[in-house]
Amino acid sequence: IVRSRDVYRFTSPVRLVRSVSPSVMNRDHHIRAVIDVPEHGCDGVLVSNGGLQGGYSLCVHDGHLVYVSNYLGREHTVFRSPEPLPAGRVEVAIEWRRTAPFAGDVTMFVDGHPVADGRVERTNPVIYAIAEGLEIGSDTGTPVWPGYEAPFNFTGGLVEVVLGTAGAEHRDDEAEARIARYGQ
Repeated sequence: IVRSRDVYRFTSPVRLVRSVSPSVMNRDHHIRAVIDVPEHGCDGVLVSNGGLQGGYSLCVHDGHLVYVSNYLGREHTVFRSPEPLPAGRVEVAIEWRRTAPFAGDVTMFVDGHPVADGRVERTNPVIYAIAEGLEIGSDTGTPVWPGYEAPFNFTGGLVEVVLGTAGAEHRDDEAEARIARYGQ
């Protein structure tokens, strides 16, 4: 689980520390989740990385698919499907295309159909959060988005989550050294 690669596949809830979390920072990536939506609907986090200090979350909120990018806790860019998710097995996804350093275009999909898109003007330049990493099925630390309260566990069925990356992993060794000293 800690080996760096381009594709990460999860089939159950997972919580990783920051140092072994897949890095999507400043690079093209996609997240695809296959979920079972009950007849009465569901809510909760599918994927989160970070917390109040920055990060991203793909969740179901009030029955709608939502993707949030949190820039340093100061700015939240939110994409929301116009319609609630249908009951049954559903595939949801986002694609992130880097357009500039620490910025990109997002397209959100439900069952292969685009449902929302737009631009994220800025993301954190070094890390999302010092003590929080990738989570599948919840956001147990500080919430990435003030639109929900932690842990915001996913109440539907989680079949599979796939996170894929493209391009070189972003590294800032000087900033990482400063963060390590801060953590001591």
